[in-house]
Amino acid sequence: GGTMRNCEIYNNTFYNSNPEGNNIWLDSSMPGFNFRNNIFIYTGRFLYEGHHFKHEVFQGNVYWNLSGGFGLEGYKSIEDWAKATGNEMVGGSVKGLFTDPMLLAPGTTTVTNPKEISVENLSAYGLKPGSPLIDSGLNLEEMVGINTGEKDFFGTQLPQGKGYDIGAVEFVEN
Repeated sequence: GGTMRNCEIYNNTFYNSNPEGNNIWLDSSMPGFNFRNNIFIYTGRFLYEGHHFKHEVFQGNVYWNLSGGFGLEGYKSIEDWAKATGNEMVGGSVKGLFTDPMLLAPGTTTVTNPKEISVENLSAYGLKPGSPLIDSGLNLEEMVGINTGEKDFFGTQLPQGKGYDIGAVEFVEN
C-alpha cells in the first residue's frame, strides 16, 4: 500500500451502465491526477456518494449520463461545475463537454478477459461519423508536454483529421 501520485490519464473511454456503480473510483484526494481527453459515460452518479475532487485536474473530457442530467458534485451543468472548481477550464474557456459522444454501440461487448481485447470486440466504442468528439481533443504535447504516442488503442495513426479525437479510439473516415 502506497499512494499513487502524478498520473496522467488521457484518451480513455470509461463506460459503466450499472445504476449502482460509479464511473470512476478515487479512494481519496489524488494529488497530481490529471484527466484529459477522456470519455466518461455513466448512469446516475459519476463519483461515489460523498466524494468530492480536491486536487485532481479535469480538462477536455466528455461526460454523458445515461440516466439524464450532469449530476457531478451537485452541479446541474458542466459550465457551473467548471466555473466553480476550475476543472474543464483551459485558457479561461470551458473545454469539457456534456454531450452524447455518439459511440457506435457502447455496452454491447461482453469481454471480461484482457487477452480477448481486439479491434473486433471493442469496436463498439469507436466514434460514429458526426460525433462532436472528432478533432475536438486537446493537443497535450503543445499544452502540457505529454507525448501521447503515434497510435491510438487499436494502432491507428494519430491524428487522422485536423486534430486529435477525444477517447481511446481515433475516428477513421471510410
